[in-house]
Amino acid sequence: MKRLRGAACVLLAILILALPVMAAEYAADSSQKIYDFAELLTADQETALAGEAGDFIQKHDMDLVVLTISNSSVNTNNKLHDYSNDFYNAGGFGKAEGGLMILINMQTRDVYITAHGKAANSFSQGELNNIRESVTPYLSNGRYYQAFSHFMDKSSSTISNRIWIKAAGSVGIGLLITGIVMGIIAFIHFRGLKAVPGAQVYLQQGGFNITHQRDAFLHTRTSRTAIPKNTSSGSSGGGGGGMRGGSRGSGGKF
Repeated sequence: MKRLRGAACVLLAILILALPVMAAEYAADSSQKIYDFAELLTADQETALAGEAGDFIQKHDMDLVVLTISNSSVNTNNKLHDYSNDFYNAGGFGKAEGGLMILINMQTRDVYITAHGKAANSFSQGELNNIRESVTPYLSNGRYYQAFSHFMDKSSSTISNRIWIKAAGSVGIGLLITGIVMGIIAFIHFRGLKAVPGAQVYLQQGGFNITHQRDAFLHTRTSRTAIPKNTSSGSSGGGGGGMRGGSRGSGGKF
């Protein structure tokens, strides 16, 4: 019994000692939005990004988190996705429209973007891929502040463009319906008009002469030239990711 108690005390001591290490990497609260554990940003840059994140959240009612780490064990897309989910959930992030998060791992040179909550459904895989691909050149050049700022701008414009396209589609449908209705009304109106007498009733004989002229195209040939099809096809790079654990992700190297 004493041995069991001793072993339990040792195990408890190990867990207590490990807690600060775990907390250092998962120390998050929903009020903070910039977590630069890899120390890529200056204090002024963190402050500026926090302000930009606040503007994004207020405009779209969607949370936004920036996280940088330096961890060689988080080295696959699945691990990056799970790490993002754990951090996001542990921090209690999320607004009415869900949230977005960008994770940078300096050890593996990975960038991973995740959409959580309602954002996982409102953002398509293609949209997340486009956002990640637009951020990658800044990361490759070591311009980390610009990368995170661009991430917020690109995410915001993606949301705004989607709303505009949806509104334009609604207006287009309304105009189409209006055009159909007006066409039906015009058809009914003209169909109800009575036929008027022929023009010859109002013309005296010999009072109006019309010269008929007919153009005839004789001995003509028509040649056709086939236009070759363009068989070349472009390709765009896609990253790993997809839906996992209730969130959508897009990852790649930089």
